[in-house]
Amino acid sequence: MFGGVGGPLREERSYPDSFEKKLENLINECCIENECNTPDFILAKYVNDCLNSFNTATRTRDVWYMGKLQEPGRIEN
Repeated sequence: MFGGVGGPLREERSYPDSFEKKLENLINECCIENECNTPDFILAKYVNDCLNSFNTATRTRDVWYMGKLQEPGRIEN
C-alpha cells in the first residue's frame, strides 16, 4: 500500500483469526447479536474490519504528517 506524500506505508497487518473468533464468542456470550438480529460471526468480522481500517487510516495520517513536518514539533501551514 502506498501513502502518497511520505512514500510507502508500513506493511498492512491484520488481527489474527483467533482475535475474531474470541470476539465472536464474546458477542455471543453477551447476546449482542440479538439487538440487531445479526449473527455473531458477521458482527465479529465487521468489528475486526473496522479496527483494520482504523489502523490503515492512522498509518496514512502519520505518513501525511511526516510529509508536512518542517522541524520537530512544528507543522507547515
